[in-house]
Amino acid sequence: MPVAVLNHNRVMSYMVPAELYEAMMERLDDLELAEIVKARMSETPVPVNLDDL
Repeated sequence: MPVAVLNHNRVMSYMVPAELYEAMMERLDDLELAEIVKARMSETPVPVNLDDL
């Protein structure tokens, strides 16, 4: 469970288990990629031949 670290009744930081932190970072990465996909949906695709790469 997440734990809040307080200083004079004000939250200074949160401590979370490593598994939860990793899941949050994965979710943020997914959200970033979704934004990139949405931004590029209006672009015209360019045909590419894998042998040319």
